[in-house]
Amino acid sequence: MDELQQFFRDSVVDQIRALEALIDRIDAGDSEAITRARRIAHSLKGSGASYGYAEVSESAARVGEADDDTLGTVISDLCVTLGSVTSAAPRKLILVVDDDPLISRLLEARLTTPGRRVTSMASLGAARQFLSQSRPDLILLDLFLPDGDGRTLLNEIRHDADTATTPVIVISGATEQAVVDEVTDLGADGFIGKPFVADDVAARVSTTLRGGSVTNGRAALTASYRALLEREVPITVVAVVPETHGPGGKKADGPDPSVMDEVLLALGDLLGPDADVGEWADGEVAVVSSQDQTALVRTIDRARMRLRTLRHPAVEGALVSFSAGIVDEDGRGLSDAYHRAHRFALDANQEGGDRVTTGRTMRRSGRVLLAEDDTLTAALIIHRLEGEGFDVVHEPDGHAAIDEAEAGNFAIVMLDVEIPGLNGFEVLARLRSLRSLDDTPIVMLTAAGGEREVVRAFDLGADDYIVKPFSPAELTARLKRFVKP
Repeated sequence: MDELQQFFRDSVVDQIRALEALIDRIDAGDSEAITRARRIAHSLKGSGASYGYAEVSESAARVGEADDDTLGTVISDLCVTLGSVTSAAPRKLILVVDDDPLISRLLEARLTTPGRRVTSMASLGAARQFLSQSRPDLILLDLFLPDGDGRTLLNEIRHDADTATTPVIVISGATEQAVVDEVTDLGADGFIGKPFVADDVAARVSTTLRGGSVTNGRAALTASYRALLEREVPITVVAVVPETHGPGGKKADGPDPSVMDEVLLALGDLLGPDADVGEWADGEVAVVSSQDQTALVRTIDRARMRLRTLRHPAVEGALVSFSAGIVDEDGRGLSDAYHRAHRFALDANQEGGDRVTTGRTMRRSGRVLLAEDDTLTAALIIHRLEGEGFDVVHEPDGHAAIDEAEAGNFAIVMLDVEIPGLNGFEVLARLRSLRSLDDTPIVMLTAAGGEREVVRAFDLGADDYIVKPFSPAELTARLKRFVKP
């Protein structure tokens, strides 16, 4: 459960931001903000306890009970509860020292992730005060500050035992080679010239924080592979195929190179110093690692789950994800290992996408259609069922679920009651009208466990009814009553 709880804590950071941004609008009576906040709370009510955080479900339930006049206060209480959950997860701290508020805000927005928090200071004095009380994991330092030269602070950082090993990246408009050489001699770990591209800074930060390197091509990956060969350690190779899950959750045909940056950054954030990630070819990502397959699968899968919460940068309504193939290098060389891994990744992509497979993975026959619009609950179910040997196809709305059910061959269908488009009851009725699905077990999922809803589900032809929050073990046990993976 630890990995799933970590995923939940990562995702909750975005939920807190979204709710906090809505509070003022809620207090002003904005109906759209009220509807949005209640929907987020409804999602958390269903997923919190399922991930092991009953206090989140309880706090979210109070949002559902509150009237519009007190909603802002109850939402604030929910944010506090969510904050207590995220505090259980260690987050990287980045200190930005720059007196330009536009640059500070840009870096805060681009560098803040579920696993990081960013604090900005506008002067040497403020930065010194902060460092006397806190220990950042990375410092981004401008050289020209209102009360002195950033090189003075860099020198102090390197001569203080508490910060001597803290990574420092200098960001400055003074890009002369003499300046670069000077800050390097003073102990800077990197130099970025102004003006800069925010994505380039983000990639450098990811590299520095994980202690490895986000490589930029096949030659660099080959160099990493050769270094591991010299150490005579086992080598694991991963091929990653970036994907778009389009509007309605439908996977776009083939790999999507437009989400490369998001995939690279997610992998760069989570892979440790014993792994290197980079572009193998256009639209293809490779990882070379000395980690064993079991550990690497967990890390790669965590990156995949994190990406499932991101909106596509270019396609309206679409989500970002990837499929990955993982193999052990068996002495035939990096290229051979990569192509074997890539074949597994492409097979996973063609079979529905959004999954991690290995050379040890056996083909599974139990296909499950999941109609669920809450990404947190869906991630929990998918992770659990795939671990039990099921193949899961996920659709976030009723119309898409019907299309998928008509086209696919599923051993079981799981329907959330409160999905957009057609609701779960309407989808259930439609599926039961199809002769091809007469004998397919259908299980309903809902946070509403009243007798009226349960009776309606069974009258329409449901085979079981699971109330949120649910135990993952209970979920799989009840599904296995109907079908074996």
